[in-house]
Amino acid sequence: MGSTRVAVLGGGITGLTVHRRLIENGAESTLYEAQAVPGGLARSRITRGYVFDQCGGHIFNSRSQAVLDWVFRLLPRESWTFQPRLAKILLEGTLVDYPLELSLHQLDVDTQVECLVDLASRQGGADAADLEEWFIRSFGETLARLYLIPYNSKVWRFPLARMEHQWVSDKMPQPSLGEIFRALVTRSSRESKMPHSTFYYPTAGGSQALVDAIAGGLPGIRTSNAVMSLRRHGVQWTVNDQESYETVISTVPLKELFRALVDVPGEVARAVGDLRYNSITSTLVEHDLGPSISWIYLPGPETVCNKVSNVGRFSPRSCPDGSPTSMLVDTIGRHDAGSVRDDVRKLFPIGDVIDHHVTEYAYVVFDLDHRRNVGVVLEYLGRLGIPCVGRFAEWQYYNMDVCIGRALEAADAVLAR
Repeated sequence: MGSTRVAVLGGGITGLTVHRRLIENGAESTLYEAQAVPGGLARSRITRGYVFDQCGGHIFNSRSQAVLDWVFRLLPRESWTFQPRLAKILLEGTLVDYPLELSLHQLDVDTQVECLVDLASRQGGADAADLEEWFIRSFGETLARLYLIPYNSKVWRFPLARMEHQWVSDKMPQPSLGEIFRALVTRSSRESKMPHSTFYYPTAGGSQALVDAIAGGLPGIRTSNAVMSLRRHGVQWTVNDQESYETVISTVPLKELFRALVDVPGEVARAVGDLRYNSITSTLVEHDLGPSISWIYLPGPETVCNKVSNVGRFSPRSCPDGSPTSMLVDTIGRHDAGSVRDDVRKLFPIGDVIDHHVTEYAYVVFDLDHRRNVGVVLEYLGRLGIPCVGRFAEWQYYNMDVCIGRALEAADAVLAR
């Protein structure tokens, strides 16, 4: 690509991956990261010897062999702890295996029958008008009302009848009727189609270990350097009125990118303003869910928190020797540590709060205007020649492995010019 200079905006997993791919292939790339430590949603820190993933426990696996190969080249497979997922759902005080449709044998007989009748006559969600209807058409009224609707109402904090459903099909298992009957007859809840039915977790350092492996040894990473202005001068872009680049790749949230742009058309500005998202509060506490449980979904109204993860069991080095193990509490929205502690104690006899963090941009909310608004925004940025890649740069619900794959593709597209 000659001497083209590239500015990569944002130093999360996506931006770091773009930057490394460019540097390794001879490009001149500079990465701008607002925080003092790179990593974005994948940042971790060590508190009192405990690993704390600041935005939820980031497990890793992928359907993409290219992504697996790239990650394990940087952080070798032997640096990871590999384990099967054993997720649970807390339903009215009883732990039931996830996914629920393969665990009907753990419910009372009347509920099993109602679920099977619904599932046998389900219509499929392709033609659903919204997310609530998609759950009902895809899984039946009983399962939808028992778990899917209350849990997702907690997570999204937005009316499901005002959310689109097109994004969700790859995010959750959808067993066939034959698989459901087989699970009922064999009394086995084993589900292996989703990539995270097994997962990797860094043995030491939490998800920050992967961040550090990607960033390690790379020149041109400028931390504590937020992009405050992005101006076009002919064929070049000037970042923060200081340095100019022929190419800009953005991995920062769209709302933050547009704070740096000038002369944005009104229609585009309105579309950016209408993009919805949720923040998340992550709280690490002393507690042990047991050696086999990976995490527990909490659909019930008795707590505000929606999920607890057994991160102290993700790796033998997640907790200091001789200390209680740890549990990570996910709560949508912004909450102080004390309120989270009091909330989760309604369900679990937890010990001390170890650490606490609020992440502003955590989950994209797919309201019914999502596709139109994102289309308007990305079409405008495409005309400007700014490719956007990553969860909040594309305003999509991408897992870490998808972000890495998208980043590799974006970097390769620039290299091919």
